[in-house]
Amino acid sequence: MSTPFHPSADERHVLLNGRLIPQCEASVPIDDRGFLYGDGVFTTLKVVNGEPIWFEDHISRLKRQCAYFGIGWPEEWFSPEQIYKLIHANRALTGTWKMRITLSAGDQETLIRPCGTGLVTLSPYPLQTVTPLKITRRHRTGDSPLYRHKTLAYLYPLWVRREITPRGSDDCLLVNEKEMILEGTYSNIFWIDKDNHLFSPTPELPILEGIWIKKLAERYPIHWGYFPFETLRSELRVFFCNCLTGAVPIRSIDKMTFRVDPSLPFKTP
Repeated sequence: MSTPFHPSADERHVLLNGRLIPQCEASVPIDDRGFLYGDGVFTTLKVVNGEPIWFEDHISRLKRQCAYFGIGWPEEWFSPEQIYKLIHANRALTGTWKMRITLSAGDQETLIRPCGTGLVTLSPYPLQTVTPLKITRRHRTGDSPLYRHKTLAYLYPLWVRREITPRGSDDCLLVNEKEMILEGTYSNIFWIDKDNHLFSPTPELPILEGIWIKKLAERYPIHWGYFPFETLRSELRVFFCNCLTGAVPIRSIDKMTFRVDPSLPFKTP
C-alpha cells in the first residue's frame, strides 16, 4: 500500500476569506477580535480520501453559533466548491486529514458584526492505534453558555490537558459542583451497560453536543440524563468520542477501572 503524500507546511494552502492562498502567506489583522479576545467560533472535522465527513452538520452548527454570537455568515466562503478546491490544492485525496474551519468577529464591537476572518486549514491526521485512556476527574463550575459552543476562547481545555499530562493522564472528565458528569476536554462521554444500553449526559447540561454522538443518537437509542459520577461502575464500558478520534475506550478514571473492550455492539457512525 502506497503512503499518502503529505505536503509540508510551506507547501500547503488555506482558504482565507474565501481566497485560496499558500499557508505561508495567510495572516490575521492585529485588531481582529478573535485574535484579541477569542471572539469567534470554530469546528474541526475529518477528511477521508478527499471527502469531508459530516460537512453539512458542521456547517449547520457553525451557522447556529454565528447567529448566537452575532457574527455574520459569509456563505460563499465555505461553500462545498471552495472546500473541495482546498482539498485538491493540498492533494488530500488519500489518507486522513484534519480540517478546521474558523470564523472571527473582525474588528467591530456592535451586536451584529460581519465575519472578520474566515479561515479553513487542512493538515495530515494519520490514524493511530486506539489505546485505552487513563482519565483524571476535574471540577468545572458554573453554567456559562460558552460551554455549549466551540469558541476561540479555548484556553481552559488546553490548560487542563497541559496540567494533567505530566501526571500520566491522557485527558480529563469534567464534572460540575454537584458531581454530575459533563464531558471531556475535547470529547463527549458515553457508556454501555451489560445489556448493551447506551447512556450519556443530556445536552441540556452546559456541554457541547458533539456531532459524533449526535450521529450515533440518530442510529441508536441513547438514554440521556443527569448522571452523578457514582453512576460509573467497573462493569461498564466507558468511551470518549469526537469527530476525529471516533470512540476511544477509557480504562480508568482516577482510581476506578472499567471493563475495556474496544469493540462496540453496534456499527459506529
